[in-house]
Amino acid sequence: MNKTINNIIDDFKSGKITVEDANKLLVEAGAGFSLNPEKNPDGGWTEAEMAEGFLPGEEKEPLPDKVDMGRNQALAGQVVRQNTKRGKFDVTYDADGYAVKAIRV
Repeated sequence: MNKTINNIIDDFKSGKITVEDANKLLVEAGAGFSLNPEKNPDGGWTEAEMAEGFLPGEEKEPLPDKVDMGRNQALAGQVVRQNTKRGKFDVTYDADGYAVKAIRV
């Protein structure tokens, strides 16, 4: 926000201007929002939001920093995609399960 919009909001909070005056000034300043103290006079969450509650998202498994180039006999002779913080890689394993190369995809 620019200084003009901050000043308008400060003037409204301190009681120097009314909500109508503040909204007119905000439109003139190009704020893209308006003040409506009647919407939620107590602040915080509305009753509908409190009834719904907080719905957490699914916890994701953290990504490793780099590709796992260790031996894995279960993956012998395969190409396996690994996701890391640095991107996605196709890791090629030889017949003995050693990772021989990793290519970013």
